[in-house]
Amino acid sequence: MSAVTKFGFEFQTATINGVEYNYIHAEPAGKVVGTIFLIHGWPDMSLGWRNQIPYLLSKGLRVIAPDMMGYGGTDAPADVNYYTFKRASDDIAALASHLGLSRIILGGHDWGGAVVYRAALWHPELISAFFVISTPFAPPRLAYVDQATALPTLHYQLQFRTDAVQDYIGLGDVQNATRVRQILNTIYGVKLPSGASAFNSSGAGFDFDLLDGVTTDTPLLSEEELDYYVENYAGGDPFNRTLNWYRTGELNWQDELALIPSNATAYTAKYSQPALYIGGSLDSALPPILSTGMETYFDSLSRGEVNGTHWVMWEKPEDVNGYVGNWLSSSRSGFAVIGDMSAEEGLAWESHGKDNDAYDYENQYIIEAYYHCTNEFPEHAALSLHPTSDKSEAILQIVCASIERILCFPVVPKDITTMATSKGLPRDTFAKLSPHPFLLANLQPPAPANAARSNGRAPNEARIPNVNTSSLTHANGSAVVRTGDTTVICGVRAETLLASDIPNFRTAANLDDENGKPSSELKDYDLLVPNIELATGCAPQFLPGVPPTTLAQTLSTRVYSLLHSSNLVDPEDLRIWYTRPAEKAEMEGDDGDDKMDEDEDEEKSEGERVVMAYWVLYIDIFFISFDGNPFDIAWAAILAALRDTTIPIARWDADREMVVCSRESPKPLTLHGFPIACTAGVFTGKETTDRPAAGKFWTLVDPDRLEESLCDEEVTAVVDRSEGETKVLAISKHGGTVLQPQLIREFVGVAERRWEQFYKAMA
Repeated sequence: MSAVTKFGFEFQTATINGVEYNYIHAEPAGKVVGTIFLIHGWPDMSLGWRNQIPYLLSKGLRVIAPDMMGYGGTDAPADVNYYTFKRASDDIAALASHLGLSRIILGGHDWGGAVVYRAALWHPELISAFFVISTPFAPPRLAYVDQATALPTLHYQLQFRTDAVQDYIGLGDVQNATRVRQILNTIYGVKLPSGASAFNSSGAGFDFDLLDGVTTDTPLLSEEELDYYVENYAGGDPFNRTLNWYRTGELNWQDELALIPSNATAYTAKYSQPALYIGGSLDSALPPILSTGMETYFDSLSRGEVNGTHWVMWEKPEDVNGYVGNWLSSSRSGFAVIGDMSAEEGLAWESHGKDNDAYDYENQYIIEAYYHCTNEFPEHAALSLHPTSDKSEAILQIVCASIERILCFPVVPKDITTMATSKGLPRDTFAKLSPHPFLLANLQPPAPANAARSNGRAPNEARIPNVNTSSLTHANGSAVVRTGDTTVICGVRAETLLASDIPNFRTAANLDDENGKPSSELKDYDLLVPNIELATGCAPQFLPGVPPTTLAQTLSTRVYSLLHSSNLVDPEDLRIWYTRPAEKAEMEGDDGDDKMDEDEDEEKSEGERVVMAYWVLYIDIFFISFDGNPFDIAWAAILAALRDTTIPIARWDADREMVVCSRESPKPLTLHGFPIACTAGVFTGKETTDRPAAGKFWTLVDPDRLEESLCDEEVTAVVDRSEGETKVLAISKHGGTVLQPQLIREFVGVAERRWEQFYKAMA
């Protein structure tokens, strides 16, 4: 084993399963409380975790970050069989064994995330917990599915399976390094001077004709770091070897058939380890919406979303580290078994300084440690032994001394005859049995610095929105909006309605009044028709074969009201005009005969301009998944879909007495403003019906389904900052007496920040 230091990290090498691996090995300054392996993706290396390693070291974790097969200082065999998930999982397990580790945490990004998911399946006894950045979980399948063709955002992988990229790079030293630099910069987000990208994940991949226009370096890496990446990817054929990861789809599928029981029709197993998924809301290749439904395969899955691209761990390291840190802290509470020192909730507490005297008895006695967590470490522990014997007290004293040296906190022996042996409830069970105390315990922990909602968010923190438009080809406009685990798809269909078919049609109502006040025809003639469906299965309470729920009807009413009160849609866009033919003016000549002077222009009286028909917009909102705060996301989906809507050019054909439309050059809707809704629930500290306003309470912005069920009061503010100044279009409050006018005014500031989030997501 050799070691060199680069970029402040120690790199070591080891031969694992016949392949030489290069990896970062970093030890914390104090006691080691666990080991975490960090697995990178493409085009990256172990150095890609440079922003996370110091943070994890500060938490007492040893960090191992290998260059994966084909990358950096690790061997790069030509045989694609070396690049399968099974091989990578086995190599991780072998490296852990090489380092003398029996339990580790895993973290992964991109292809590294896919490896992490599989390593936790192939080696569940080794992996105590894991987190993944960007990569959604895809279960093993009985039939092969080519993700590159099944998912539009992954079409670029078809190019990567060929030699096209390596052929473009070439083998000449100067040209090779220059083109590698252009490719890396493009993948890391550098655009052409025109603002376009030379890479399209949903298209053919790289446009090699455009790459020469990439002349600037990415701001995500320092010049020294980028030079290091170019050096490791250039020369010979290394770039092409890293693309072998894209060529193993069928090999992985064949390996993973062994993970599905022979009599099963589908993969249904669940991960028992605590897991965390972090998505980048601006990730074009792996948008967070692809992670919808992942909970099906996890006993305990936490989520985080960062306003960044595929490279969120470089762009927003503080946000990513915060999610990981909160998740690690929340996973420590529970029951620890002295020996491997592994916490049942997932964090491995490795005891390298075990007392030999204590371990002489480890095969005869079960030693249990019950502890209470505050901040990063337990503040005290109580130990007991069973079965009891005449040696129990002596063993107990030895173990107490060992634990104090290992974990650096006082350990208090308890009477072994009276010591309780019950374990703490798992988080999910606690939440189901006692939801109010569960949320209160998170918001009001022993250490105030750790206060957070049970979903890991701060009270005033909303879920990051993710918006995709033009999702439905058969609609005039559509959008998919996702925040957390609430996902909504909205489609807008435009249909014509003849004025003669409107019973209460009034010609005078066709135009705005002289003061510029919008006419009431949108509402009078029901030209905007929203409909909300909470789909069966989007949440447990929505069952098949039942009438529309009260919630769905209430949401439709609220959306309908806001559509009209906000004056979002311009009535003129929906009017189909017709100008009646002009009448010829009679002109009388000097001789008394009626005639037209051919040398003069015909005089015409101006024809009457009337509305003969309207466009009616049918706005259908469909909840794919539901985890609270439906109004905000439903309204955001409507706004995004209307911004995407175009209407055909229409005219009235008097001869055929019908509306004639042209699909050429459809016109977009003219929307007035950019109104965004922001909702918060009020959670009080007392689990009683008598909750005075003077008591302890928390305002939870963008509440999830659990929080909504526990909040007695709700406030929604609709704001618009599209013209620079904040306009409050509506404020509504339901239930409770906690929120007084001053607090509601302060809440408007929260709504302004929410407006900024949605504005950036839809820009």
